[in-house]
Amino acid sequence: ERTVALAMRLGDGPQYGYAVSENSAVCVMLRHWSNEARVEEAIHNAYNSSQNPLGCGQYGSASRKYDPLRGEPRPYDPEPALVVWPEQEAATYPIPVKRAGLISGGSLIMEPVKWIWPGWLASGKFHVLGGQKGAGKSTITFSLLAQITVGGRWPDGTNAPLGDVLIWSGEDDARDTILPRLVSAGGDRNRVWFPDRVSLSDGSRRHFDPALDMAGLLEDCRSLPSLQVIVIDPIVSASAGDSHKNAETRRGLQPIVDFAEETGAAVIGITHFTKGTKGQSPIERITGSLAFGAMPRVVWGAAKSEDEAAARVLVRIESNIGKSGGGYEYLLQQSPVPGQNFLAQCAVWGSHLEGSAREIIDGLEGEGQGGKR
Repeated sequence: ERTVALAMRLGDGPQYGYAVSENSAVCVMLRHWSNEARVEEAIHNAYNSSQNPLGCGQYGSASRKYDPLRGEPRPYDPEPALVVWPEQEAATYPIPVKRAGLISGGSLIMEPVKWIWPGWLASGKFHVLGGQKGAGKSTITFSLLAQITVGGRWPDGTNAPLGDVLIWSGEDDARDTILPRLVSAGGDRNRVWFPDRVSLSDGSRRHFDPALDMAGLLEDCRSLPSLQVIVIDPIVSASAGDSHKNAETRRGLQPIVDFAEETGAAVIGITHFTKGTKGQSPIERITGSLAFGAMPRVVWGAAKSEDEAAARVLVRIESNIGKSGGGYEYLLQQSPVPGQNFLAQCAVWGSHLEGSAREIIDGLEGEGQGGKR
């Protein structure tokens, strides 16, 4: 529906501030939508439809039927060099050209992977943390981020770099959950940032949407030169397409990969293990399309046993840029929030674990390839 509505808006004509051809509209919206065929069909139907929920002008009215895909001319079709995105008044998006060009390998400077946490968290790379419901995925993430905000120590005892972190959560509130947990883990709240609401052209504001607003967030992040990590929870919200379709998910996640590369910060996306997958390969337990396990350079997993008081585990399920396997035990506990009169949950790190991610998780869950033990 939003594709159709936006196509109508783009085609409203110069008196409404927009006069964009159908092909240009496709180019713009493919930056935020996933399935090319569905986008083209929706836009084509919108440009020819008499139903316009936003109130199209004379150039998009039903009184003049036409078919841009078959070459029938449009009353006003300038193919501008820049298109204004209706929901973000200040942002402009260049229309991409079809020729990508070539870059010689000889002109590129080779460099090593830059690690924020050696072997686990890499600068400019996309990571995913998947796990069972109740395993404490967000809590361990906030506890790790806390170490960056104070230049503390990682679970293996190595030093964390001092820097800023940015958190978007569609599930946890910043005031009563995220900040208390991060501060209870020893973090500095002054180095924690959150995306604000997005201002729309009609003067209204809406909540930040990672599927639509990453380009604007990238510009804002340029004012944070010490930004180390960005968290998106849940990561499925970053893809506007069907999260169970591989091609759509890959296209939807590509702006996240590009965002990490552009900012030089590590991006951590949080998601769940699929229900009923106990005993399966951990990478296959990540909810949704296979792209959620394939596009990240490092995939983490969080798991727990049926005993809520027992230690949980953080494992390195797969890494394309380093060693896979291994992990750390952790406990969830309620700790005082400095300067406040209440407690918040944080992670307390324990022993280092050897073995593959599957061995560690199966051992914790009490189910291996041979069945329950």
